[in-house]
Amino acid sequence: KNKPIDESPSGTYQDKITAEIEDYHIVYIANIHGQQARIQNVKYNDSFNIITDFPVVNQEGQVLSGWSSDANDTTIQYASGQLITNNLSNRGDVALLYAVWKDNQAPTVPIINMIPAVEGNTVKDGRNVSFTAQSTDPENNDITYEWLIDDIVAEPSAKTYSIGTHTVKCRAKDSYNAISDWASLTFTVKQASAITLSCNELTNGNFDII
Repeated sequence: KNKPIDESPSGTYQDKITAEIEDYHIVYIANIHGQQARIQNVKYNDSFNIITDFPVVNQEGQVLSGWSSDANDTTIQYASGQLITNNLSNRGDVALLYAVWKDNQAPTVPIINMIPAVEGNTVKDGRNVSFTAQSTDPENNDITYEWLIDDIVAEPSAKTYSIGTHTVKCRAKDSYNAISDWASLTFTVKQASAITLSCNELTNGNFDII
């Protein structure tokens, strides 16, 4: 929930504004204790973009989801980067926009893909195997992946594995350290079958296979 700041905007913040009367002013208020306001001066009747360089994470680990003219509102009126045209009626006016914060959500549990994709996740001994993962983040934050292969930190790049059953685990982490649950995939490496060619008899140009 948003927390209105203690200081009165009509005092502290307006005292910092020294722009000419032809300008109007947008004051972006962090709306949580311990973070600063930001002032944007815009020419009257011009279009401008809502700022995008405001800190996107507060000290409580929440992410910035947008802005509202109401300090207690959890509904976003303006998105970061949104184009606005003259939302003030008189030259020299000041508009106060309050940050709307929400809890950062973890990425979705990854889907692990085995390469090559084979039936039953079973490959022959000596064949290279690699893995990829797919996850999405609710806030569209950047995602990195953490991998465990047989409970050991490892890269999913192509390599061969010993005969037997192996387990691959992967989880997704966003750029603000929200982490998904582990996904897992089990695969089996089997010994390649031996093929013996007999040259004892050649019929119609074909080898008999024993």
